[in-house]
Amino acid sequence: MIPIFRSLISIPAGVEKMSIVTFTLLTTAGSLIWNTIFVLAGFYLGERWTEVEAYTGVFQKLSSSLSWASSLGG
Repeated sequence: MIPIFRSLISIPAGVEKMSIVTFTLLTTAGSLIWNTIFVLAGFYLGERWTEVEAYTGVFQKLSSSLSWASSLGG
């Protein structure tokens, strides 16, 4: 996830008074999914792992766009 987005995600969670347990569980789940994608990509690509770099920007932009769209529509 984009570092600035990761840092700012706690603000809307706090504004909406999300419980710390829910926030922690959802943050952990999101991190687990995100990191698993990159670990598996690195594992299967082996020494060609640099090919993943071309796609990380696309995934970051997609996840940011979806997050912003959902916050505007919600």
